[in-house]
Amino acid sequence: MEETKEEIKEEISLDKIKHQLIPPPRHITLHSTPNPILSSSWLVLYQDSLLWIDDVNNQWNSSLSYLSDSIANILLSICPKSKVVFECNDEKNRFNSNVLQLKLKFNESLNLLENDSIKWSSEINKQGYRLSIIESTLVTLEFSHHQGMINGLITFRQLVQLLNCTSPTSSPMITGSPLLRSSLNHSTDDISNSKKKEPKIKKSSSSLEELCVEFNCSSSFVSSSKRKTSLKKKRASQLSLDKILNSNENEQLELNGLPVGLSIQDYPDFHQRGFMLDISRNRIPTMDSLFELVDLLLELKLNQFQLYIEHTFAYKGHEKVWKDYSPMSSEEIKELDNYCKVRNIELIPNQNSFGHMNRWLVHEEYKHLAECPEGINHPFSFEKEPFSLCPNQKETFEFLNGLYDQILPSFSSENFNVGLDETFDLGVGRSHNQCKELGKEVVYLQYLNRIHEEISKRGKKMLFYADIIVRKPELISQLPKDITALIWGYEFDFDFDKHAKVFQQNQIDFFVCPGTSSWCSISGRTDNSLQNLRIASASGRKYEAKGYLITDWGDNGHLQQFSVSLFPISYGACCAWNLVDSLEPTSLHSSINRFVFKDESNNMTGIASELGNLYHYAVDFHVPNGSLLFWPLIFPLAIQKMPAVKALAKEKAGRFGEWMVYNLGSGMIKAASWFVGVNYKGLNIILESLVKLQDRLSDVKLQGKHSETISDQFLFTIEFLRFATKMTIFRSKVGLDKDVSQLADQPKKELLDCLEDLIPKFRSLWIRNCRQGGLDASTNYFHNLVAHIQGKSLVAPTRPK
Repeated sequence: MEETKEEIKEEISLDKIKHQLIPPPRHITLHSTPNPILSSSWLVLYQDSLLWIDDVNNQWNSSLSYLSDSIANILLSICPKSKVVFECNDEKNRFNSNVLQLKLKFNESLNLLENDSIKWSSEINKQGYRLSIIESTLVTLEFSHHQGMINGLITFRQLVQLLNCTSPTSSPMITGSPLLRSSLNHSTDDISNSKKKEPKIKKSSSSLEELCVEFNCSSSFVSSSKRKTSLKKKRASQLSLDKILNSNENEQLELNGLPVGLSIQDYPDFHQRGFMLDISRNRIPTMDSLFELVDLLLELKLNQFQLYIEHTFAYKGHEKVWKDYSPMSSEEIKELDNYCKVRNIELIPNQNSFGHMNRWLVHEEYKHLAECPEGINHPFSFEKEPFSLCPNQKETFEFLNGLYDQILPSFSSENFNVGLDETFDLGVGRSHNQCKELGKEVVYLQYLNRIHEEISKRGKKMLFYADIIVRKPELISQLPKDITALIWGYEFDFDFDKHAKVFQQNQIDFFVCPGTSSWCSISGRTDNSLQNLRIASASGRKYEAKGYLITDWGDNGHLQQFSVSLFPISYGACCAWNLVDSLEPTSLHSSINRFVFKDESNNMTGIASELGNLYHYAVDFHVPNGSLLFWPLIFPLAIQKMPAVKALAKEKAGRFGEWMVYNLGSGMIKAASWFVGVNYKGLNIILESLVKLQDRLSDVKLQGKHSETISDQFLFTIEFLRFATKMTIFRSKVGLDKDVSQLADQPKKELLDCLEDLIPKFRSLWIRNCRQGGLDASTNYFHNLVAHIQGKSLVAPTRPK
């Protein structure tokens, strides 16, 4: 049947609403009279109204009281300045025309993903929900599990925030049950500013029946079904229709109403969707920053969170390793774990347990645990140092057991990520003979199985990075069947399919793990990250991955600002939830601007995207794992050793060279040859673009608590990238075989003046949301640049000793 013009209009308008939400919901429809989009029956917003929460099935008993906290936290943030109160036994308000009733409806048989042949269909259905505007006074939220309820409430909140709001006209009334009033009589600012004010609702009854929230603020509802002659409502519906139909694809809509009959049916592509933050490269966020990050993950419908730890947990008896880093304590992890739990987010412990143990093994007390106590050249240091644990010594397992016994009790999760990636020196030192006899991958597998035994004894399920085991795919069948492999790759062309297919064939659960590409880049690598995030999702869907994990690393001092990662994190969350409607990133700009950056000008995501793509102009070839504009800031720390590093890379064998060839390929070797193919015209385009982006940034209208910090972080990023571009130009002209101190006086002065301005800004931004420990070490990357330009010795350490 040929579609009518009205049906086409309806489809277009609904699609535009879909992309105003993040992640975009899977199905959005209208069930109403003919030509429903023109109906006068609309849900609209006014002041001084009530939102009534009704648990129609009486599902929530005292053992699930934490769900009341989840509801409260979501609804509290509908209006940033609102105060709310839960009222009980107030029947007179139930049918008041100023009350919008939100019915929470448990439906055990709600299976929105009807294809039972999909491996994770039951888990996915638990997170599905149906949200419907039934009448202008009634919205229903249907779900089969509390996870679906939380996801549906997030969408409900976002729909509310699409509607026009006006300023409060009166102070909020504080009424209702004394018990609930005492626990919830605070604003969302109170929640975000204090880790001690988490609502604790202790209900004696077994349901949330007759639970009511009063809003005296801009995000209040009024239901006007009884006001049949209301011209305001008819005008609101027509205004909303006009705005939807006449808007550009990327325009940020602000509607006057939502049509009755609007229904959203939604469920994710992956039932486990996570974010991993590196806190082992000097930069460790404050607790308040971590709480706020968790709230962002909730907004993006991510349900797992990992903090990557090598040495930054305060292990008792190992103070020498972490004392200068301001590490996470057991008490802080427990507090964060609880904060995550009431938001339906699983905080998963992550402690690397094989490679990446150099922060431990550089100390004499731990060198006996090292594969190579004398040290090796590896990509994370320009000095030889021990890197991996020795796999065939019983002391190794005694050491790890001691760590596990301390860190695991702080987490409620049944999962544990033990790392085991990038074992560069395996077979080079004390395990050489064993590896020569059995093969490196076999020795690795034996070590993995031993770790698995220890994890299983503690009742945990083991996750591990799969980069080593995939070198011998025939060994994958010998992995424990209850293990989860993490397939990681961070380039736009990484072949997730190749590895995912093998794990699926061997019935081993796995995650696909793309990255934000912000590390080693200054401003990010937008195109690389978005494509990497897309192909990971497509591959995971194709081979039925258990989950999708977005990773954000901090290699080489974690010099990038966190705001640079916000766009790829948000886009990755969309790919994890609904890839089909997320294929075109620009269609998501308005929702990311609204709900992540909180930008009323609707420009911040576009600026972040363009800033992150300037790396393309620097060279005529692809540089993996970073931008060529970043490396001149790092390699001068070892410029005297560069001939040896280059030789190792060209040999395609040995320690550092083998790693570069195997993991990064010829592109990195070409980049390591220093400025082969530098595009001088492109470098000047970067400088011109930075001026324009800085002007555009000044016009952005960020709102919310962290608007100033986000703006300042991007401004610093522009200035930092400008310095890096100039330094790239100057250094390439002098020649990398010569000291940059041989530059003419004017270029040297220009670079030193830039650094004099950058260093205090870098430190100031750091302490706004990160801990003091590690700051001096990361700042020393800049101090070493100063020394290098001045021709002085490079002595400042880039990590605490």
